[in-house]
Amino acid sequence: MKLSVVVPTHDRNHNLLNLIGSLKNQNFDRNQFELIVVTNLVDPFFESELFKYGVDGILCEVHCSGEKNVNKARNLGIKKSRGEIIFLVDDDCELIDENYLEMVAESHAKFPEAVAIGGSYKVFEESNPLDKAYNCVGRQWQALDHFGSYESSRLVGGNVSYKRSVLEDNSLQFDEEIRFGGSESEFHQRLMREGYQTIYLPNLVVGHLTNLTQDDLIRKAFKQAHSFLKYDIADGFSEKVGRTYQNRRLTMAREPVSYTHQTLPTKRIV
Repeated sequence: MKLSVVVPTHDRNHNLLNLIGSLKNQNFDRNQFELIVVTNLVDPFFESELFKYGVDGILCEVHCSGEKNVNKARNLGIKKSRGEIIFLVDDDCELIDENYLEMVAESHAKFPEAVAIGGSYKVFEESNPLDKAYNCVGRQWQALDHFGSYESSRLVGGNVSYKRSVLEDNSLQFDEEIRFGGSESEFHQRLMREGYQTIYLPNLVVGHLTNLTQDDLIRKAFKQAHSFLKYDIADGFSEKVGRTYQNRRLTMAREPVSYTHQTLPTKRIV
């Protein structure tokens, strides 16, 4: 088995079927990938004919983590996986490129030392303004940490892949105390701090159908802020000082500011 697609899900059955439909459209040997769906809670939908029809033709397993905890669902899905590469994707995403699974596999061949390789989200033209704004913020957060290098720990949990053997051999898993809100960020930063290579590739893009309301956006911001304060997650600058674009620009900007401050006479304003 070359690749395992792991999808944590909760109460978004329509979105999940859209994602599965995009998986069935992939130009990738179906004998070389499996689908592992992990639902937070027991849901009769997964026994329905609608779901069975949706996954027809794909090797699929459904597991239940037993509680609303996205990291617990991710860990269970990874544990049940058999593929050489584990591709973690959210249930509100779609693979908009028919060669996407092949691109994921090829990226791991291109970067054999990388444990984690992630990409970005793309919203659709019909997406509401809040979805577009949230996507812009997320893309900016990722872009700041990879100028001049593909290495970055700023990987999103809904579009990221791992080398399964490295995770298993080193007992690496998501922190299940972080239930929601920046839930994947701590894990990816921990990987980089411990010396594992994590890569961000901006060409790896999946469609994202969030359909956020104003209340959703506020809740997301609160949960992410709570996680960032509690778990020592980087909130702006790279762990590798002097390497990121904004650090270099900041250093360059300080020189003329310091010179001006020292040489210009000061005036007292009355």
